[in-house]
Amino acid sequence: MKRICKVNNFNSNKPILLSEEIDMGHKKRNTSHRSKSSQPPPAPPTAAASVDGGANPKPPDLDSRKIAATPSSSQDSIKLECERALTALRRGNHTKALRVMKDLCSKHGSSPLLASIHRVMGDVCVVAASIINDTNAKERHLKNAKESAKKSVTLSPNSIEFSHFYANLLFETANEGKEYQEVVQECERALAIENPIDPAKETLQEESYQKIFSAEVRVAHVQNELRSLIEKSNNAYECCQKISKAEARVVQLQNELQSLIKTAPGCHEKISTADASIVHVQNEVWSLIQKFRSIPMRSTRDPIEVTSVMARWPNEIKRSTRTPEERRKEIEARVAAALLLQQKDGAESGRREEKWEYEEKHFSG
Repeated sequence: MKRICKVNNFNSNKPILLSEEIDMGHKKRNTSHRSKSSQPPPAPPTAAASVDGGANPKPPDLDSRKIAATPSSSQDSIKLECERALTALRRGNHTKALRVMKDLCSKHGSSPLLASIHRVMGDVCVVAASIINDTNAKERHLKNAKESAKKSVTLSPNSIEFSHFYANLLFETANEGKEYQEVVQECERALAIENPIDPAKETLQEESYQKIFSAEVRVAHVQNELRSLIEKSNNAYECCQKISKAEARVVQLQNELQSLIKTAPGCHEKISTADASIVHVQNEVWSLIQKFRSIPMRSTRDPIEVTSVMARWPNEIKRSTRTPEERRKEIEARVAAALLLQQKDGAESGRREEKWEYEEKHFSG
């Protein structure tokens, strides 16, 4: 009686589509219980007929009904436990849902519904991973989800719905190009199934299939989802290839930069030597400029004096006994002085012309 009450309490929160299956299992359990209580002890046929009055001998029929009801009762109990786990999951208690599914996997390891059990186990692990914030726990739940989904595909290779769930889970957890290739391979395997099982027969969440009435349409719908997943995986694979090439280029540039850093001391010495040479040349030029500036210059206001100085220079050069280097420097100094004198004369003549133009403009009238 306690077990019956537990089923009734759970029955209020389960999907409507499973109500008939649960009621059937409930009735079959009552029938089997009634058959046990009403089954007479083994006796010869004549004795059994005398007990029942010889009118309605039913013990063989009850035994056959009990044998036929046993597999259905097991399937109903498995579905009840799966719904119990999903209900706990919808209420946010993923720990209870995981515990229920683990117990179910351990108890029904040889059940024909083991593939469906692993499929629901994958759902529970995925939802648990989405709720948990701990990175390590999240990765552990996703890994368990992929393992359960792979087991469901292995146990039911003709299930296109299980294959789609497994491929979609691989796509959501993929990070590298080879992982996206695994998604494509699984999708292509599912599309190559000759006689795929109706997706509505292998899922407890049948609400999404109520609007799709025929099995062919349901199978075609899942096949379209698989083709879309192949396209997404191929695009993601191409992006991964481009990222890998870019990362390889970055590594190459980093290696080149490291080699330049290693050879930098030699380059620094060369640059320092060149800088020192430039500074030395600049100092020489500056010293020459200072020498030119230190040469005494006569005033250019007296042109007669300038003429006399220029007239004396040839005689002085002839009478001098200086070295060729000293003569060269003296010539350079005189040339510089002459250029300076010419510039000053040009400036004074320009000022005179401006003065004359000003006087003609303002005082001519």
